[in-house]
Amino acid sequence: MIKYTPPVGTSNSSYNRTILLAPEKTASCVDARAMHPFHPVRIKRLRRLFPFLSLLWSVLFITFFLTGCASYPLNNPLQEIDTDAGYRLNNRTLGEKNSDELFVIVGLSGGGIRAAALDYGVLKYLDSVRFGEDDRSLLDEVDMISTSSAASIPAAYYGLFGKETFLNDFVRDVL
Repeated sequence: MIKYTPPVGTSNSSYNRTILLAPEKTASCVDARAMHPFHPVRIKRLRRLFPFLSLLWSVLFITFFLTGCASYPLNNPLQEIDTDAGYRLNNRTLGEKNSDELFVIVGLSGGGIRAAALDYGVLKYLDSVRFGEDDRSLLDEVDMISTSSAASIPAAYYGLFGKETFLNDFVRDVL
């Protein structure tokens, strides 16, 4: 049985009502206006909590900010440097038509598959530029390729499979 009884001195349209659920148990219903986030009662509670919350957020921020850089791995110092090993310019193998007369470094920028297609076009254009008595291409003279992001795809393909396979199959295999 549910019985609505208005509080003393209020009409039936009052927002506080008593619901009789069982003879011993009662519950109070609160109007939706009191649940609004900007209700004066809620604002008073927030004003009392604000110094505590701002202090808590400040402490958490400083704690995470300082502890994020608190540790780093320590590498053992090198005892000696072997200049004949590793990725060194002196250790590179020259292509058939590559000479020491011209030193070419190509820098390719990333940016997704469109950039990879553009980088393919750049390398293809370098192959079309011919010079010298033996009709070498500028692509034959490339000594180093520096890439970032998606530009690594055409550069790796060129490095792994060589010039002819790159120019003939890259579009079909990758693009």
